[in-house]
Amino acid sequence: KTFADLKGMKFGEPAKGTATIATIVKLLAKGGLKYSDVEHVFLGFPAQVAAFANGGLDATVALEPWGTQAVRSGVGIKIAGDDTWYPNQEIAVQIYSADFATKRADVAKRFMIAYVRALRLYNDALKGGHLAGPAADEVIAILGTDIKVSDPSIFHEMAASAVDPNGHLERGSLLYDYGVLKEEGLLTGDVSLDTVLDLSFVENANRVLGPYRARK
Repeated sequence: KTFADLKGMKFGEPAKGTATIATIVKLLAKGGLKYSDVEHVFLGFPAQVAAFANGGLDATVALEPWGTQAVRSGVGIKIAGDDTWYPNQEIAVQIYSADFATKRADVAKRFMIAYVRALRLYNDALKGGHLAGPAADEVIAILGTDIKVSDPSIFHEMAASAVDPNGHLERGSLLYDYGVLKEEGLLTGDVSLDTVLDLSFVENANRVLGPYRARK
């Protein structure tokens, strides 16, 4: 009935130490619970759908399109989107090795230009929280080459994550998630965000590409 009812239940996660742990901590806090108050079951997102069907899971923070797949197949019910308890979480970043960033700086710059172009294309596919914008068909065709589903219409139906079309990051989210990983003992030692965050490549990409103009 409420988030508090998750206590003691089997909660799915893709693996230890991913961005999902912070999402779950935020969710459980809405019910006055801690990360340790649920039983953690580590399964990849596609396998979680089967686990719901056979009773191996009670709850999860699902990645799309598998969340919608679970609802479609009748083995799961959507309780709430993570925009209601952890809006604007930074769940993915681009990571460069030191050698790539310094010894192959020209390639690293061109890669980031391509990445920001891809962000802008994806953003042009968004409308009303779904892939329903002008570039939706193009983006869905790309997704379908790597994410195999029996019915491609699920890409239109699923909730679509937002992206910043200029590649900007949510610093507050990164700091919070880092704190969660430290608190749960998944990180040792100390590092500052400014030590590992290099915005020069994305700033160069935006200079090259110019201001983002949404496709009409």
